[in-house]
Amino acid sequence: MRGLALILAASVALAAAPAPAQQAPAVPEKMPFDIPYGMPNSMEMAKKAVEAAEAEARKRNWKLAIAVVSPAGDLTYS
Repeated sequence: MRGLALILAASVALAAAPAPAQQAPAVPEKMPFDIPYGMPNSMEMAKKAVEAAEAEARKRNWKLAIAVVSPAGDLTYS
């Protein structure tokens, strides 16, 4: 849980920092549809992640909107 909170805090810090200039990504010849997106999130895992993020936000007096999405980008828990 502490590791998840640290990842959340680092993500927020990185989002607030100015972004360096980026190169355009390479365009593949074929779409790689066989690349797995990752394991789906269970409701229990999503709830634990949100609870940890809420606890960290309360501790640091951050006002956040917290949502967990599946590897495909569908809302799992908020």
